Amino acid sequence: MNFRTWCIVFILFTKQLFPQSSTDSLKLLLKQTRSDTAKLRILALLSEVCDEKDIPLYTTQGMELAKNILKSSAEPSLQIANVETDPTKTQLPPKVKKSVFNYYGRILDSHGLYEISQGNNQTGIKYFEKAFKLQSENNDSMAMASTLSNIGLNFYYIGQNLKAIDAMNKSLEFYKKLNDKLGMAGAYTGLSIAYRNQGDMLKGIDYVYKSLSISEELKDEQSIAN
Repeated sequence: MNFRTWCIVFILFTKQLFPQSSTDSLKLLLKQTRSDTAKLRILALLSEVCDEKDIPLYTTQGMELAKNILKSSAEPSLQIANVETDPTKTQLPPKVKKSVFNYYGRILDSHGLYEISQGNNQTGIKYFEKAFKLQSENNDSMAMASTLSNIGLNFYYIGQNLKAIDAMNKSLEFYKKLNDKLGMAGAYTGLSIAYRNQGDMLKGIDYVYKSLSISEELKDEQSIAN
């Protein structure tokens, strides 16, 4: 199994860990709720835990709903198109804005993952970049770290190694600040693969040993084996 396939399988396998009964409960709740913000949250959750084939069903609804929420709260002087290209131009109350950006960002991330599972890497990157903009506005370091990692992997897949390394290094810095050991191990593994692909075997080996060291510290047997 090559690295690209392993990543996609891992992403989709983790989705299956969410109980079907809970997914059904979310679907029922989506039908019953009246609040647009609450609907957006449920759609974000569903997009993260549903079967791969159903991801667009929830992300398409979620993206449309998020755009409508932002349009309805846009500054009067702005055109609707401006709000779609720059969703930060809104008059939403701060707490509501933070929630909407959080759920919208998660939906964009889910759709980006779906696109790469279909081999549409350039499209996936565009969705991740939109998500990153919202996460930056929210100062959500964990989400930004994860999205940068996804961006880096996609650049790697399409052969843009320098961009991949840049994104992965930025992701690593966020994980270090958060002291997220699991995230750091993943970032080191990604950097190892990117550097080895460039022919820098020594740096690649150095990074994979850093990943191994963290995995041993965490007693993560699957990562140690990999």
